[in-house]
Amino acid sequence: MRSVTRFATLLFATAALAACDDKADFSNVVLPNVTSIGGTFVLQTLNGQALPVIIDNGPPVVRLTASTLSLVATNATSGTFSLSITTDDGTGPVAAVATGTFTLNGTALSLVITNPAGAPAITGSFNGGNTLTLTLAQNGTNFTAVYTRQ
Repeated sequence: MRSVTRFATLLFATAALAACDDKADFSNVVLPNVTSIGGTFVLQTLNGQALPVIIDNGPPVVRLTASTLSLVATNATSGTFSLSITTDDGTGPVAAVATGTFTLNGTALSLVITNPAGAPAITGSFNGGNTLTLTLAQNGTNFTAVYTRQ
């Protein structure tokens, strides 16, 4: 019985010492809030292809060379956005900007472009984290864009 007690004491002492470790204290590390949709996102792919991507066979052939989406969240589910797009038709880069409002309902994202007027609505999804996907249907063609947080 005495050896069982010694064994149990030794076992608990060993476990207690093993639990004491010289781990660094990371309590002061600030991580980005990846559950917020607010931020700047950069286009990675359009219809599964890396940039530059042909978006109009022309003539002239127009390539999408860059796109940045900036979302400013005014609360947890809505806000404003600015979408900049850079294309090139062989004569040099052309920049365009669209602005509007967005709403997030669960993971469903909806962007309504208010400037320029008459632009099609954009739908998408955001599951939290650093990636969002947008879909635009225009002139019978669907464009699916994947953006990552900058």
